[in-house]
Amino acid sequence: MDREKVKALRDKMQEALDAFVGSDNGVVVKVGHASYTDSNVTFKVEVSEVVDGKAVTKEASAFKALASMYGLKPEDLGRRFAFRGGQYEVCGLNAKAGKFPICGKRVSDGKGFKFGEQTVALALGHALPFSSRFFQVPTAEHVGAGAHDDPEAEVA
Repeated sequence: MDREKVKALRDKMQEALDAFVGSDNGVVVKVGHASYTDSNVTFKVEVSEVVDGKAVTKEASAFKALASMYGLKPEDLGRRFAFRGGQYEVCGLNAKAGKFPICGKRVSDGKGFKFGEQTVALALGHALPFSSRFFQVPTAEHVGAGAHDDPEAEVA
């Protein structure tokens, strides 16, 4: 197996699953990352229930449950915010991520990114988050203009 063959297989699997499962079952199936060797490949497959027209991912569920620990509100899920000249949408939370736990996607092309909770809270007009996750009150140099966020911290 090589990278191009794995990509082609993933695309074909996604097409087949979309056609087989369809929207009739109230779920969305996504073929994710792959690991491969010379002779085999393993894909991650995620199935999410569709509620109110949107797939409820594990990151979205975590955001709703844990948003307040990050200085955000559950209703912030799906809200848009401006960051470094682009528009982004809050998609979820990865509680295991240290510096960049907030999952977002760029509105223009749907590309996924990771953000620090302070940057997102400020962009959404919230007070700076302070919780057990922080040992000191953040200063302007820590959060100014998204200093912790790397817009190139792409999520595959």
